[in-house]
Amino acid sequence: MTLKDIHNIITYKTTIRFIEWISERFPYVRENYKVYLDQVLGARPNDNGYDLTVTGELTIIAEIKCNKPINNGYKFGSAQRNGLIKDITGLLEGKSKARSIDPAAAFKFLVIYDFGQHTLLATRNLIKNLPVDLKDKVVIYEENIPLMLEKVNIVFIK
Repeated sequence: MTLKDIHNIITYKTTIRFIEWISERFPYVRENYKVYLDQVLGARPNDNGYDLTVTGELTIIAEIKCNKPINNGYKFGSAQRNGLIKDITGLLEGKSKARSIDPAAAFKFLVIYDFGQHTLLATRNLIKNLPVDLKDKVVIYEENIPLMLEKVNIVFIK
């Protein structure tokens, strides 16, 4: 139970840091920072991570996860991998909770807590082994590379 609470706190803090991250890149989010912070503060943490939705001048949908590679290794466990693939699919196709949002018109983010080099390597392994229909629709965010609406942008937050 204690580990679950720690995991939830890390995910919660990662979500707040991600709001700061997108505020630095999107003036609209910066101007409405309190609205999105309140959205996070009003949600209960859970094992599935957080969902963040920004609507208005622009649309952003994000899944925030705190998945640590298994055995401090270089890949995610099968349940983690399946969950991440489900999240990627939901970001690309839309989710039942957010039917009013057109995913094609939204910036899509899969936000993963950065546990260090293992996280990057496990994410690269995940992308390499994605189903063919998803493989070219996911990219790891790099500074100074434009964000793309048609892809899920993976962002690491520490």
